[in-house]
Amino acid sequence: MNKWSQHTDIYKDYYYLASISWVLIFISFFINSTILLVIGSGYFFFFIANYMYLNWVGKRLEVDFPEERVKTFTGEEGVIKVRIRQPSLLPIFFGKLTITTDKNINFKDSVELRYSNELDIPFHVYGRNELILEVPFQSIKRGVAKIHKVQIEVDHFIGFGKVILNLLNNRKYEVIVYPEKKVVSGVERMVPKNEGTYPTRSSFYEDKNTIIGTRNYESGDSFNKIHWKATARLSSLQTKVHERASQFTWLFVLDIRSSNLEDRIKGISYLLQYATKYNISFGLLVNVKKFGNPSYYVLPFGEGKRQLQTALEFLARVDKNSVVINSLSFTRIVSNYVSPYVILCMDEEETEKYSIRKSSQCYVLDVSREDAVLTLKKVGSSRSRRVRYG
Repeated sequence: MNKWSQHTDIYKDYYYLASISWVLIFISFFINSTILLVIGSGYFFFFIANYMYLNWVGKRLEVDFPEERVKTFTGEEGVIKVRIRQPSLLPIFFGKLTITTDKNINFKDSVELRYSNELDIPFHVYGRNELILEVPFQSIKRGVAKIHKVQIEVDHFIGFGKVILNLLNNRKYEVIVYPEKKVVSGVERMVPKNEGTYPTRSSFYEDKNTIIGTRNYESGDSFNKIHWKATARLSSLQTKVHERASQFTWLFVLDIRSSNLEDRIKGISYLLQYATKYNISFGLLVNVKKFGNPSYYVLPFGEGKRQLQTALEFLARVDKNSVVINSLSFTRIVSNYVSPYVILCMDEEETEKYSIRKSSQCYVLDVSREDAVLTLKKVGSSRSRRVRYG
């Protein structure tokens, strides 16, 4: 149930006219005028009804968001749904809903404040009824837009006052704006290595859990590779054919203190979607402190669309003003993670501090080119002194 702070604003004219009704009633007794008594009493009851309406119209009013979370990409359009319920019999003819959100989304005809955008939406709803308002918006930049203010203003239908209701709870609604992607060149240079689960035609290793067919038995084939069901069906020995697979896991390491942070995040977004398309497992480390264990932001290794969605939301919540882990501690954290491929997303001079295992290939997401093209640069012999291998 909603909790409101209610303020009733009754205009001065109301009190003047209410006083006139008392004067008319008083005069009607002196001159014994039934007409004046009826007019004065009518005014009096009207003003009492006006006062009671403003006091009670918002007592049971409810406002909520049917979808507590909306997800969009930068530049896309979305809709915020607001449900207004009026359980009482009192109708609202001249209502106005005001919502204030962060500036990474924008509404048509909204008022731009210093740190937020504010939108007024007129509405009306009858007693014991509900209304769903659909408010279109456009995603401007990566981040999470929260609703900081929900206010309803109800004018009396004659115009002698209004009631202002400010919602005190139920502000869990948020719009998650995923980062846009920016093409990264050099991805094709990363070739699967070692035994693993990533399918490839040129690997020496096989995924024992994946059978893609059978072939005729050849001298030297292992006894446990015989496919007995196929052998019985074809009346000749058949050998299992497994899918060839290599190890192909990416670990992204993001430093939020780096220059061109937004470009790096756009590059990571592109690489994440690339990895999902080709069923590559990936994980993500960010040098931001958080409560709990572990005390830093980490996305465990995984693959598929759900992993991609989690990673994009992860990146949407990255805030450059967050409390960061000091460089020495973070380099130790990174060295504890094992991955065939490590992609450092940071300023080039910072890569000197990281100790990458010999079994891993290290790349740097370079955004220093003047043409603004993102490039994956392999850390090789020419830079072996700058990135120490453990």
